[in-house]
Amino acid sequence: MSTIEERVARGAAWLDGKLPDWWQALDLDPAKFDMAAGCGCVIGQLYPIVEYFDQADHYDSPFDVAMDGAWLDLDWETAVSHGFYVRLLEAERAGEYDALTAEWRRVITERRAAA
Repeated sequence: MSTIEERVARGAAWLDGKLPDWWQALDLDPAKFDMAAGCGCVIGQLYPIVEYFDQADHYDSPFDVAMDGAWLDLDWETAVSHGFYVRLLEAERAGEYDALTAEWRRVITERRAAA
């Protein structure tokens, strides 16, 4: 498994290709990040900017929409390897979620400062 930094860098680059300038979205608030919570993760916070509202009502969470390919074409392996999620067996390890949260905050804050 790659390091947290490598996974988040991979995820940020992947988002760059899917949603250019995603890190500048006004709804994206690193201070409220919680990678262990569906609506508090990067994808959960980006979800409101996606033009998919008309069909999104039948999904349980923003992550469900991303996972079914509706807007990010995301599968579980990509979600894990790109720093969006941890493997289910690892989900009990809050430290990994905490590290992902901290790294996503750092990347977004750094990008915004450089802009």
